[in-house]
Amino acid sequence: MGDIKTGKVNLVELLQQLSAYMLELFNRTPDARLVFHNYELAERMAATVREIAETDGIDPETAQLAELASWFVPAGFALDYRVPLQASLKEVRAFFQAHRCEEDRRVRLVQCLQTLLSRHTPASAEERLVSDAYLIEGLLREGRSGWLF
Repeated sequence: MGDIKTGKVNLVELLQQLSAYMLELFNRTPDARLVFHNYELAERMAATVREIAETDGIDPETAQLAELASWFVPAGFALDYRVPLQASLKEVRAFFQAHRCEEDRRVRLVQCLQTLLSRHTPASAEERLVSDAYLIEGLLREGRSGWLF
């Protein structure tokens, strides 16, 4: 699964595996409270991240890390609705360890989640992509106002 030239985990392959993993996660954790924070939101956020990144000419690794992070936002709610950030971070750690992904990439992804789920102002490109995707999919397309967590 690694790139022979760089020795790094191939993020495109990782995204494909994560999509299937998240579908299984949401299917095994049915929760009536997940009207909004569900697989569909994760899928839409990932697509929006790709669209924004392509339109803005964001470099592939930044875009792919933001896309990975977008999948983990609603996953935290599925795992523990009361403390979604901690649940997301635990899931990120387990997923990255299982796939032998590099620590620097995990740290960047964790920072995205912490920024969004703690309602801080996004600083990095990854954080801005995930935040924008959440706002577009969560607030604009759903016709909601205010933060949803």
